[in-house]
Amino acid sequence: MTCLQCLKDALFPDGLPPFLVCKIFADLINTHNMDLEPKNICHADLNANNTLLSPTMEKELPQVRIEHLEDVAVWDEQAVVKQIMNLLQYLTNCESRIPDEFRTTKKGEKLKDSKGRSLRDGDRLYSFVAGYDPEGQLSWKDLKRRWRNLADCSAKELYDKGRSADVREALWDGVVGDEE
Repeated sequence: MTCLQCLKDALFPDGLPPFLVCKIFADLINTHNMDLEPKNICHADLNANNTLLSPTMEKELPQVRIEHLEDVAVWDEQAVVKQIMNLLQYLTNCESRIPDEFRTTKKGEKLKDSKGRSLRDGDRLYSFVAGYDPEGQLSWKDLKRRWRNLADCSAKELYDKGRSADVREALWDGVVGDEE
C-alpha cells in the first residue's frame, strides 16, 4: 500500500498521469456511493495521505483504498464533494487541461483514442476539477451522475502502459513508502 502523497512526491511531482487521476476519481465516488453513504458516514478528513493505492495481480490499474476509516463523521454530502474535489485538485496540480507530457505515452507515442475524443474528455474533466469552487453549488448527486462515468471511461481510454508500469513497480517495490 502506498499513499497518494508518497507516489506524487516520488514519481509525479507535477501531477499524476490522467489515467490514474480518473481511476482514483471514479473509485472514490464508487466507494462513497456504495460503502459509506448507505451507512450514513463519510471520512472526516479525506486526503492524499490516507488514500492508498495497492497493486493487483489481475488488473493493470491499482486498487484505491481509503485508510483511517475510524476518522468518520455523519454523512455530509457537501463535505464529501469538497474533500474529493480538493484531493483531485492536488493530484492534478490544478491544471485546467491534461499537461503536454501526458498527451502522449511515456514512449512519446500517440495515446490510443478509440472514441476519438479521449483527450477532449480528459481536458473537460481537468477543467472541471481546476474550476471547482468550494463555495459553489456542486452536489453529490451531480458529481456522481455527470462525472463518475466520464472518469471511469477516461481511465481506460487515457491508459499509458509505460507510466502504469512505473506505478506498478513503485507499488510492488514499496519504494514510495509502505503504509502497512
